[in-house]
Amino acid sequence: MTTVKTNNYQFGILNRPFLLLILMAWGALPCGGQEADRTSTRLPDLWTAAKRGSLDEIHDALAGGAKINAQDKNGITPLCWSAMSGHKDAVADLVEAGADVNGCNSDGATPLIAAALLGRTKVIETLLEHGARIDVINDEGDGPLAVMEIPWETTAAKARTLGIEVDKYQVRLGRKKSAEVLRELGAVEGSGSPIGLAVLAGIIGGATWLTYRAKKK
Repeated sequence: MTTVKTNNYQFGILNRPFLLLILMAWGALPCGGQEADRTSTRLPDLWTAAKRGSLDEIHDALAGGAKINAQDKNGITPLCWSAMSGHKDAVADLVEAGADVNGCNSDGATPLIAAALLGRTKVIETLLEHGARIDVINDEGDGPLAVMEIPWETTAAKARTLGIEVDKYQVRLGRKKSAEVLRELGAVEGSGSPIGLAVLAGIIGGATWLTYRAKKK
């Protein structure tokens, strides 16, 4: 009878329960023992949550200490992100949580102006219910009615830059309905930037003065 010899060192580790458990646990880790990717569990910031319109994510971000009226790297507040994206429930939640309903982006646009640009009628109605002012203008001197006259190509380009999906027909229909709502409340068209008006007034005043002096001579 032939005897087969086995190298005990090859299987000796299996006789050590503690080391065996370690190996089993190591093999159960994602990527064969590499560190698990934790990015999927990281909470989004408040601006991203507001853009998504996710109420749970908004609440989590606020609970984590996010500043509700702060502007992001694009100069946009959380409330304006929700307004532009058409999330009326998120808009209501943010305002009730302390967001300034008339707070401005870096370009002077309020949430009402931001919503008007993309024809977000339901959002506009929600903002108005929470005290949004209709007599506001952005840094270009345009109010909510005026921004609804911005050409579609320009509007679509701005939306794409911000990563917001828009439909031409829906925007036009929304603008029409939104304009009706605002006009019923007494909104008027923006009349140009304050600086532009001041310059124009100066030109007119100067021309009038020169005409007057010419007549006196």
